[in-house]
Amino acid sequence: MSENARQQQTHAGGAKRKGKKNTFVPLSQFNAKPNVAPHQQMATPSPTQQEQKQPEVESETEDKVCFICAEEITCYAVGQCNHRVCHLCSLRLRALYKNRACAYCKTELPSVVHTRSSTKQFGDFTLSTLPACDKRLSIYFDDLEIHEDALILLRFNCPDPNCDVACSGGWPELKNHVRKTHGMVMCELCTKYKKLFTHEHNLYTPATLARHNREGDPDDPSFRGHPSCGFCRELFYGQDELFEHCRQHHEQCFLCQRNGIRNQYYQNYAELENHFRNDHYLCRHPQCLEKKFVVFATDIDFKAHEMEEHRDPSAKRRGEQIQLNFTYAGFPSRDFEGNDRRGGRR
Repeated sequence: MSENARQQQTHAGGAKRKGKKNTFVPLSQFNAKPNVAPHQQMATPSPTQQEQKQPEVESETEDKVCFICAEEITCYAVGQCNHRVCHLCSLRLRALYKNRACAYCKTELPSVVHTRSSTKQFGDFTLSTLPACDKRLSIYFDDLEIHEDALILLRFNCPDPNCDVACSGGWPELKNHVRKTHGMVMCELCTKYKKLFTHEHNLYTPATLARHNREGDPDDPSFRGHPSCGFCRELFYGQDELFEHCRQHHEQCFLCQRNGIRNQYYQNYAELENHFRNDHYLCRHPQCLEKKFVVFATDIDFKAHEMEEHRDPSAKRRGEQIQLNFTYAGFPSRDFEGNDRRGGRR
């Protein structure tokens, strides 16, 4: 194993090898006049010439920094669109996110080349002659050391920075190793959903895992714990997974949804039916109770349903009318005869 590969495998916070950042020279220093004889002094560049030179310096620096992770690039990944990212972000996109589109222009990239060259275009490579290839990810390598680094990242490496074990048996073997060798555990939800290489995951004691699930990690303020279902007490990776669970296994009132009340769930239909009885107009005829969801938002709709579905046939023949109750609220109004009428039942 190369020294470069070992550094990537044992990096505690991730596989990224941090290089020394490029420093920008202030314009005051860039334009400073040296102490030379008058006949040796050169003309000071004009402001226009200074503005023309500055973007070249910035462009050269930007080419060395990955626009995804903002880290200095040591190995480049280039596809047919010739936009460059670091090989780690390329590997993460293709292996973990199952995404083969260019992160910059969204062009689908059937194949990419990982190379140390910062100038070669994708068309400059003959893929069939390159020394190594990952056929599953369709990544070609022009350097065997880069290929070895990629293979190490894709293994089930122990997250402990002082442990070089890689488990060939996948997640079950790795979790068993972590538990028996280090006395630690890994978060089941994070290992299932979080898009990280295995060595980038955190290790927890039972106490810190409970805190992780409940309120998050102290070193990651963006994560506030895994949400749980209030009915099942089951934990979920995020709000999207919790929403999908509630939508499939619990009940929502469609009448409340129409009124703009969102994300209000009931454990089962029996609880939802109690809500219908208390807050809406539920038809309590046995055949409608058996059908379920025969409920109305207003008394008028409910009475219309009763007259249509449950009225005595003899009453229909006699043309009996249904009794409706109206309530007027707000300022006094006038009827058609011009009399004042206060709010109230009629």
